[in-house]
Amino acid sequence: MLRWFAVLLVVVAVVAAAAPATATSPATAGNAEVVELEAIGDTTFELNDRSYGGPIEIVLYGDGLAVVEEVQLDTYLSGIREVPFSWPEAALQAQVVAARTYLAWTLARGRSATGREHGYDICATSACQVYAGVGAIEGQDGGRWLNAIETTTGEILVHDGLPAQALYSSSAGSRTRSVQDVWDSTAIPYLQGVDSPEQGVTPFEEWVVDLPEDVFVAVLAAGGYEVGRPIESATVAGPPEGGGRSQLRIESPEGVTSILMTDVRGVFNRHGDELFPGLLPAQAPSGRRWPQAILSYTFDAELEPAPQAPAPVLVEYLPPSDLPPGARVVITGEGWGHQIGMSQYGAKAMAEQGFTYGAILSHYYTGLAAQEAGDLIPETVRVGLTWGQSDVTLGASGPFTVRVNGKLVGAVSGGAWHIRQTSSGIAMVPGDPSVRNPLSPRPGTQWPR
Repeated sequence: MLRWFAVLLVVVAVVAAAAPATATSPATAGNAEVVELEAIGDTTFELNDRSYGGPIEIVLYGDGLAVVEEVQLDTYLSGIREVPFSWPEAALQAQVVAARTYLAWTLARGRSATGREHGYDICATSACQVYAGVGAIEGQDGGRWLNAIETTTGEILVHDGLPAQALYSSSAGSRTRSVQDVWDSTAIPYLQGVDSPEQGVTPFEEWVVDLPEDVFVAVLAAGGYEVGRPIESATVAGPPEGGGRSQLRIESPEGVTSILMTDVRGVFNRHGDELFPGLLPAQAPSGRRWPQAILSYTFDAELEPAPQAPAPVLVEYLPPSDLPPGARVVITGEGWGHQIGMSQYGAKAMAEQGFTYGAILSHYYTGLAAQEAGDLIPETVRVGLTWGQSDVTLGASGPFTVRVNGKLVGAVSGGAWHIRQTSSGIAMVPGDPSVRNPLSPRPGTQWPR
């Protein structure tokens, strides 16, 4: 019966009667460019290889479609996929409190510019914190993560009566960073550098990137930094810890170029793999490649000059394989991520040593302790799953209901649904091309009725 109902919504299309939507506002009433999907029973929705329980809202903006899921707070937390659920209990509890606090801080400061434009509170990617939907807790260790949520219910970190900026990243190496030493920020008392006892636990204890001089120069040039050749020195310079940001200082016959460490990492992570995919990211001792070209902002650089070249008269007679290598720039660093606040591998190491989640949190967020949040946390969260797309493919494991501009259309069956932006609104077409569309607007009619 539900499969028959599927023909009732093969295409949701509208005739736009007003000006196109802008990137900051959806279509006005009459354009019918808001589609809401709500699961029936235990139906889940699949998007980009992740499963979500919904409800799902799809809105057409000037820059494309935005897909947003609205969930209860604990449902959102159950979908956080930041650390393996097999980690020690105290590490999971510390991660839950940090994630809950980060959400509360995000909402307290107000939505980001992109969130305001597309109607969500927090994004689902590592730009905010990784949210993987209902599929995150599938598997034998999912119950351990749910237990960590339950045993820390309602707890966050608070500073001066407001949610703390509970930043965290994968690995600090040996020591976390003070926020003002990484970003253009004033000092925050609970985000100052502390020792991170994760040696022997983190796989990012030390990493090395060894690059030929021409590769190093080419990547920087792709980021807009023309440093000149030959490089005469490459060193890291900056104030002591807590005194502000450091820079990579490069000398060449063209002068001295100083680049903030944050910019160096950004340039290499954007352009390294694009320009030299066989070389960047570099190979780790495990034989795999590191996850990024430059893993953190904590590194030193050194120029290794080229060996003495043979006499010019010999060069033309030597095969390239016999010529000495050129100069190289060697970058040696530690940790992965911004290294501010809690180190996730540090939390794992401390938990393995017997520390409680409260002790872990107070160590990495100096002076703070988990406490009841009260009304500082919301009941529901709007999560931005994707935006700015002209089309998305959404799968459904079973039946679901559809509303268009708030009006109930009916129930449809599961399967793949292709949702795309058209000149007349949102089109929603099933993956099975044999299904016909009796609800397409007939001549002289307009959707919605």
